[in-house]
Amino acid sequence: MRYRQTALAVTILCAVLFAFSAAPGMAGEPAQTGPSIASLRLGSAGVDWLPHVDYGRLVLTVAGPGGLYVQREFASGEIPSFSSHDIQDGRLPDGVYAYELRAVSRQGQELREKLAKTRETGDDSSLSELQKGARLPEKLLVQSGHLWVQGGGFVDKVPAQPLPPTQSKPASQPPLSNIAAKDYFVADDLVVQGRACIGPECTAVGPTDPLLTLKGGLFDLYQIKFDNTGCCHPTARDWAIQVDDSNEVTGDFLIRTLDFTPKIPFRIGADAPDNAFTILFNGSIGLGTLTPAVHLDVKANDAGKATERLQNSSATGYSGIEYLNQAGTVISFLGVDNAASTTRLNSTNSYPLVILTNSVERMRVTSGGNVGIGTASPTHPLEMASGAHVTTGGVWTNASSRELKRDIHSLGTEEALSALSALEPVRFHYKSEPADEYLGFIAEDVPDLVATADRKTLSPMDLAAVLTKVVQEQQKAIVDLRATVASLSEKLTEMEGRKENRQ
Repeated sequence: MRYRQTALAVTILCAVLFAFSAAPGMAGEPAQTGPSIASLRLGSAGVDWLPHVDYGRLVLTVAGPGGLYVQREFASGEIPSFSSHDIQDGRLPDGVYAYELRAVSRQGQELREKLAKTRETGDDSSLSELQKGARLPEKLLVQSGHLWVQGGGFVDKVPAQPLPPTQSKPASQPPLSNIAAKDYFVADDLVVQGRACIGPECTAVGPTDPLLTLKGGLFDLYQIKFDNTGCCHPTARDWAIQVDDSNEVTGDFLIRTLDFTPKIPFRIGADAPDNAFTILFNGSIGLGTLTPAVHLDVKANDAGKATERLQNSSATGYSGIEYLNQAGTVISFLGVDNAASTTRLNSTNSYPLVILTNSVERMRVTSGGNVGIGTASPTHPLEMASGAHVTTGGVWTNASSRELKRDIHSLGTEEALSALSALEPVRFHYKSEPADEYLGFIAEDVPDLVATADRKTLSPMDLAAVLTKVVQEQQKAIVDLRATVASLSEKLTEMEGRKENRQ
C-alpha cells in the first residue's frame, strides 16, 4: 500500500507542478532577493535604483538575452540606472534580465583607496600597517532580482501563456473528496484543478495553501521516492528527494540514492545564501552571483576569504585547473604538484605563456624559456621592450641604441659634479637578506639628477653617466696639469741653464 500511495503522490505532484508552472501571474521569480539596498523605479524606457543605505560605491550588473552583459559603477550620491542607452544598438531584446546591485561601504572604499595609493608609491611599511589594521565588513550588501522586457520596454512581468483547455472529468470517476481511507487506483489520467495535500499529517487544504503540500511524519524520511522497477541493469538505482534528516537537525535539501551503497550526491544547506548557485538562461554558471559574466563566474561575499579552493585529498598527483583544446589535449595547467610540493603554471606542446592586462600583452614566456617583458618575441633569457635584457651568461645589459632615444643633450660638467658631491655611499642590509651586507645608496636621498620617479629604485646607467662625466673632466684637468707641469719644467730647466751660464 505504501508504494501505491507514493505512486499516487508522484502523479499528483507532476500534475500540480505543471499547473503551477503555467499559472497566471507566476511567469517569473520575485523581483528582488537578498538585503534591500535600493527601491526600484520602473519606467517603460529604463529602471532606476533609489538607494536607501549608506555606501561608498555601488556596482550594478545586468545580464540579459543574447549574451547581453552590462556592468557599471556609481559613486556615492549617484542613482544607478539601466536603459537602452547602456547597450550598443540602443534596443533591449525581449526576455528576462537578471540584475545584481552590490554596495561597497564607505569604510571599505576608503581602505581600498589607501591600499591602492600605498601600492603605487611602494610604501611597504604603510601597506603592511593598513593590511594589519584593516577592518572590512564581514558581508557585502548584495541585492539581486529580475527585470522583464517586452516590445523593447520594461514591464512588470512577462505575460504567462494561456492554459490549455481543461478536459472534463470522466463521469465514471468519483470525486477525490469522497474517497474512503483506503487504497485508491486511478486507471486514467489524473487532473487536479485545486490544491492538494499528501501525507499522514494532512487534515485540510485552505484557499491560501500552496498548490501542493507534502506533510510527513517523524519516520517519513524521503518526501518523494523514485522507485526503479527494473531488475538487472548494474546502474539501476532508487532515488529520493529528502528534506531535513531523520532527527530534523540539518534542515538540508538532499537528493540521494537508496539502493546498494546509499549516497548523497546533491545537497543544499538550509542556510545557503542568496544566489549560491545560478545557471543563467545563456548557460553561464554563477557561484555567489545572479549575473555570471562568463561560463563560470565565482564571486565571494565574505571579506578576507578565498574565492576558490582546489584541493586534492591524495598525497600524490595534481590539484589544479587543466585547459584542453578541441582535441582533448591538455595545453596548459595551473595548480600544485602534491608529490613535489611545488606550484606549477605549465604550458605544453610548445605553447607560450602570455600575461595580459587591459587586453595588452605585458609578459611572455616562450617555448624555449625566454622571458619577455613588454615584448612578444624575446631572444634572450630575460628581455624588456626597451631592449634591456640578461644574456645567457647572466650579464645584465641596458638598451642604449640611438634609435630608442630622443631629446639627446650633453650632460653639463657642473651638474655632474654637483650630483656626485651629493651622493652618499652607505653600507646596509636588505630586510629580506639580513645576513648579507651591501654597499650602495638610498634612493630617497640621492640628487634629482639620478633619482627615479618613484624614489624607490636607482638606475645604474644614471650613476655611470655622472661618474663618466666627472672622470672625463678630471682626465681633462689631469692632461692640462701635465702640460702645465711640462711647460713649467721646461722653463725651470731653461732658467737653471741661464743661471749656470752666468756663473
